[in-house]
Amino acid sequence: MNNTTEAPLMTNDMTAAVDVEGLIYLGCELVIGVLSVLGNGLVLLVITRESQLQTFTNYFIASLAMADLLVGLLGIPCAIVSKYGLPADFYGCLLTNTVIVILTQISIFGLLAVAVERFIAIKFPFIYHTHCTGPVAAAVIAFTWLSAILVGLVPMFGWHQPVMSLTKCAFVSVIDMNYMVYFNFFGCVLLPLLVMFLLYCFIFQVVFRQLKQINSLQVAMETVTTTRRQIFMKELRAVKWFCAVIVFFAVCWLPLHVLNTMLLVTGSTCFSCFNPAIILSHANSALNPIFYAFVNKKFKCAFKRLVFCSKEPLVDTTMASSQPG
Repeated sequence: MNNTTEAPLMTNDMTAAVDVEGLIYLGCELVIGVLSVLGNGLVLLVITRESQLQTFTNYFIASLAMADLLVGLLGIPCAIVSKYGLPADFYGCLLTNTVIVILTQISIFGLLAVAVERFIAIKFPFIYHTHCTGPVAAAVIAFTWLSAILVGLVPMFGWHQPVMSLTKCAFVSVIDMNYMVYFNFFGCVLLPLLVMFLLYCFIFQVVFRQLKQINSLQVAMETVTTTRRQIFMKELRAVKWFCAVIVFFAVCWLPLHVLNTMLLVTGSTCFSCFNPAIILSHANSALNPIFYAFVNKKFKCAFKRLVFCSKEPLVDTTMASSQPG
């Protein structure tokens, strides 16, 4: 008699817990989606409106902002739809779950492009000033987006779970974890992050060496020394800024990839951690504009001019001075 009574109560409690968890997940995703669209939309708008922000490096910032905006506009709705088991057909479910992979890959390749751009600016300044123009930036951005789309669409080309009749859409039902771990995570996320780490280590080394040489110059060269020091300090601040963006990206996305790796290697993982990890990964897109607004002075002034109709002039940027206009 007691067992019969307790079973429905336990079922109801579990259902209520699942409903609460689902509502929290949905609420977080909706908030992140709205913030991603608004914040990154503002970034794109100020770059479009302010000619001083239309530099070679900031074109890549605009590309990253567009990818983050699309996470809020397309990626998060796709994640929510998949979370609730839709669409029920196999290829519809597969396409829905590849959208967020594509957008993540655009961000990774975009960050890698910025690291290479900073490396060229430091290592080959003459080539940088001569060849790094708007059309070149557009070509590089187009290449990164096309490459990311192809990487993300690999499951649609055949590397997916065996085709089956689905009653409910789920990421693991359509996406092959071998693709997610060995190809996407190891090859297209970890490897670019390692390359970026090495490039920025080299850049830090060069900048610090140049600053040391400048400090050792004679007092007679004080004017020239001060100018060169200011240039390299701006380079240093720019590199620190981009390093912060990359570290933040890694902190937000690595937990989800680690959970996927655990699932593939061990056959089990912390399933209750998936929702927080997914929310954290999407939060990256919503919080990136904070780096632009509060760390970069020129962006901060541009935001004030736009939001508060301020006439405050744009101050000298913390971005590297080696950017062509």
